Amino acid sequence: SEPHMPFGGRKQSGNGSREPGTEALNIYSELKDVYINIDPTQV
Repeated sequence: SEPHMPFGGRKQSGNGSREPGTEALNIYSELKDVYINIDPTQV
């Protein structure tokens, strides 16, 4: 969803709130690092 728009959902979807802004997204987000080893022979 767009960070400047309220997000949530109808009925059982969404995170249960309609809090707008990037600060609200940070509360419900978890930072992860993903490393992908790309084999050039397989591309």
